[in-house]
Amino acid sequence: MNKFIMFFFFLTLSISAQELKVITEEWPPFNFTQDGKLSGLSVEMCELVLKESGLKAKIESLPWNRAYNEALTTPDIMIFTMGRNTEREKLFDWAFSIAPRETWLIKLKSNNKIKGSVLNDFKNYKIGTGPKSDATTQELIKMGFDEIKNLDIYEGENPDPINIQKLFSGRIDIIAGNPISLAYVTKELKLDYSQTENIILISGSGSYWAALSLETNPDISKKIKETATKLEKSGEFKKILTKYLK
Repeated sequence: MNKFIMFFFFLTLSISAQELKVITEEWPPFNFTQDGKLSGLSVEMCELVLKESGLKAKIESLPWNRAYNEALTTPDIMIFTMGRNTEREKLFDWAFSIAPRETWLIKLKSNNKIKGSVLNDFKNYKIGTGPKSDATTQELIKMGFDEIKNLDIYEGENPDPINIQKLFSGRIDIIAGNPISLAYVTKELKLDYSQTENIILISGSGSYWAALSLETNPDISKKIKETATKLEKSGEFKKILTKYLK
């Protein structure tokens, strides 16, 4: 075995031996537990990247606040599914894009009292959203929405089902979120998502990402990024995306 081959052989062994912890939250259809097993669009993509990278890591589902804070403070962590915004840009090492990110303010069609054409018009209503560490919540606060007066912030795990139920029962006026996820959750709750309508776009740029903590081993980071790029170019990511979003 020549020196060149031996170098890459031992480099691969070194990367494989490194421990990488992979964490996510319950947020269907991107990541969710079904019959005791993690599944979803993002889970399938991340599992494929790990497999093709030669990395062995078990994916763990945690409450978002805990997962987010762990990724902020602990080396060798991969976290998904996460919105990429200016507030977070320098806090993580962004590994690969998972899906386009689009978030809306959404109301019931039957609620004719809610009217407006620009975001400021909706500061007169109660808006259900996720925890303060959630990208959408961060964006609304940055846009001037008051945490107490305007927002109904849910700090628990998997806020979408809670907020959908609040919306349909009239306990909040509007919900802020991703239509793909909200439609999936509404169906699971045996409710009719066609009774809702998108009011105004909060954010239509960027994507949902898998990110690495800043102190992650650079060899692992490089391997994950290179593998993800190959899978994206080969069309493997698109196959998974189409499966869940069709």
